Amino acid sequence: YAKEITEDILTELSNEICVSEIKAEIFRTRKMSQKWFHIWRNQFIRNCKRRTLLEDTPVWLTNNNHQIEAKFLRRATEEAALSNMNAIHRGYRFVGEL
Repeated sequence: YAKEITEDILTELSNEICVSEIKAEIFRTRKMSQKWFHIWRNQFIRNCKRRTLLEDTPVWLTNNNHQIEAKFLRRATEEAALSNMNAIHRGYRFVGEL
């Protein structure tokens, strides 16, 4: 009779331990999946915002290369400033005359 009671107690105790470990594992798994879901969702929202910003940006493509486009944007004063900068890099000191 004592042997049956001991086996019942051990079985009941081991079942309780197993159930509590399974519940703890399920809890940890849910927490981890929630964590990574929130990380994924935030990244997804960030990417969607970036895409909408890119779609709203007036992007234009040109047939010319970047050097020709830069020449179109320059003015005469910029050319003078750039030539003075190049002269300074070559060793010339600008004294005020153009």
